[in-house]
Parts: sequence; C-alpha cells; structure tokens
Amino acid sequence: MSRLTKFLVSAGILTTIAVAVGFLLSTGDGFDWDLALALVVIAIFGEGLRTWISRGRAKRDQSSKF
Repeated sequence: MSRLTKFLVSAGILTTIAVAVGFLLSTGDGFDWDLALALVVIAIFGEGLRTWISRGRAKRDQSSKF
C-alpha cells in the first residue's frame, strides 16, 4: 500500500470519527461544526506530520547504507 493511500485511508477514518463526535456532542439546535472541523484539522495535521516524520526516517536510513 502506498504512502498516499495510507494517508487517505487514515485521514478518512479520522474525519468520520470527528464528524461522529461532533454529531454526538451537538445540541438540539444543530450540529457542532466548529468542534468537528477542529478535530478534522487536528487529525489531518497529525497524519501529515506522521507521514513527514516516517518519510524523513526512511530517507535517512536509506542514505546511511552503502
């Protein structure tokens, strides 16, 4: 599985969870979009950071071998 596929799958799952949490914590007046959007932004940022760190490690490990 490619890195982009892993990123998109995990971002999709985390987005679904964020929307579900926003729905569960919403009041009777309406959906809590601020909370859901904040959770989605945090999730996507975290996945991007994780991908960036693992990519840096792979590049470093590859360059240290002859």
